[in-house]
Amino acid sequence: MYTAQYAKIAPRPVRVPGPRLLAKAARLAISWYDRWIMRQELSDLDDRILRDIGLDREVVRREIEKPFWRP
Repeated sequence: MYTAQYAKIAPRPVRVPGPRLLAKAARLAISWYDRWIMRQELSDLDDRILRDIGLDREVVRREIEKPFWRP
């Protein structure tokens, strides 16, 4: 059943993400990827190199177990 009250309701315009939102999402994805790569490379280092940079296996293990989105 159609009533006059529904005729006054105009549809809302569809909001499309703007370029700033897309750029922010792209930067976030790039930082996540960089973090994932860094942790992969850290896991490949041998004990001598870790000692040179002041890290031990326990610190490395904790770091590489973090999800990519967690700093």
